[in-house]
Amino acid sequence: LALGVALTASAGTYPMSLDQAFDKAAQTEKPVLMKIGTEWCSACQAFDKAVATDDTFRAGVGEDAILVQIDAEKGDGVQVAQRYNVSNFPTFILANAEGEVMDRWVGFKKSGYFTKTLDKAVVDAMPVSERWARYRTEPTAKDAAKLANLRMSEGYYADAAALYGRAMDLDKAKDYSWYRFTAVTKGTKNGLFTTNDLVAAADAVYARADENSSSMFGVLWTMR
Repeated sequence: LALGVALTASAGTYPMSLDQAFDKAAQTEKPVLMKIGTEWCSACQAFDKAVATDDTFRAGVGEDAILVQIDAEKGDGVQVAQRYNVSNFPTFILANAEGEVMDRWVGFKKSGYFTKTLDKAVVDAMPVSERWARYRTEPTAKDAAKLANLRMSEGYYADAAALYGRAMDLDKAKDYSWYRFTAVTKGTKNGLFTTNDLVAAADAVYARADENSSSMFGVLWTMR
């Protein structure tokens, strides 16, 4: 399947198809970073503006990965979005030269936070299939939480909630209760959880959070 998805000139990068990006990844051993978005998505527009106008940000992204910007509603971009199960925008997918997903996340707010997210993803890059295999044989809280994040970005909220819970079971010192609450909240809206499940997830955050913490206020706002 030829995936000739071109970048727009306004993105502040050179035009490149996804196939060309995979070829370049094989030559340079850099991962490919796909930004899958739409024209109407405000966060997508914010990312495009940052790439086009912020030389430091653009250089930082280019140092870590080969950027390809894909419109999920046009041309072959529709197939790419379907292939990688993308329904929220922008979704960022870090993939190797074979197109295997190594990491993914949703949204863009600030360039500094995005750069940190990308740096961490590149340092801990591993095909998701390999991470699942390692988790099944040698489960760790770190892998459970990472897989939970990946399932969240794909919209599999029940899986994400279970994995966040498993991460806390594997390492009692880790607190993923807020992330689990977020997964249960989204799952409740989709009919995957009951209101009682949501209340229990909220109580779990209360049990571990400081009364002035952002997670506490987040739970109060969400439940309201």
